[in-house]
Amino acid sequence: MEDVFRLRFQVYCEEKKFLPRAAYPNGLEIDEFDDGATHIAVYGDEAFPKGYVRVVAARDQSELPLFAHGMTVGPEFPMPAAGGAVEISRMMVRSDYRKRLRAPEDGFPPTGLLADPPARNASDLIQLKLIRLAYRHALEADVRWFLSAIEPAQGRKLSMMGFPIRPIGPVADYFGNVRPHAVDLREMERKLRENCPEVWAFFDNPAEDIHTKVIRPREWKTPSALAAA
Repeated sequence: MEDVFRLRFQVYCEEKKFLPRAAYPNGLEIDEFDDGATHIAVYGDEAFPKGYVRVVAARDQSELPLFAHGMTVGPEFPMPAAGGAVEISRMMVRSDYRKRLRAPEDGFPPTGLLADPPARNASDLIQLKLIRLAYRHALEADVRWFLSAIEPAQGRKLSMMGFPIRPIGPVADYFGNVRPHAVDLREMERKLRENCPEVWAFFDNPAEDIHTKVIRPREWKTPSALAAA
């Protein structure tokens, strides 16, 4: 997990400056939601992650990170029942894949287990791999909704990629100017089947993605650099 927290530090503290660099002297960005989260990282052919997302669950929806940090949703969005939603949080692609757009196959050796879906570039492919595993996790947990606090531009990009993501509340300052969004997974399944069948085949395939790693709660220990602090 140390490499995951180091990537988060690079993106959130050094690059985007959402969090103060000085608050993480060990170069690892970690918070109170990590212990109970499921962590998903894309590695491809490298030892250091190319992309990352975490899935945060809570028995009380008000304890999800975006609500705990003061974000709100509009009255037109009916909040799911307890346990019906998870938050997709800290989704990121490493800067050298995001800023210098590479071909989709760059860094991802082909595998006979799971064919990669069509993607414009490696950055999009990384996001598809992350979302697929978050979706597979939601199926296991019988969760219907993804909630996420994202920049409006990222919401538009995900819509262009075929995901029925919609804003559900006002813009707020939460690691930058972001807005709460939601995805109904049943609607997502239908839209992908109808409009993006190759992406849906990728999502619906239960085969292992050897380019990724999923770390569930209690499957990791506090990195030694933090434990010694």
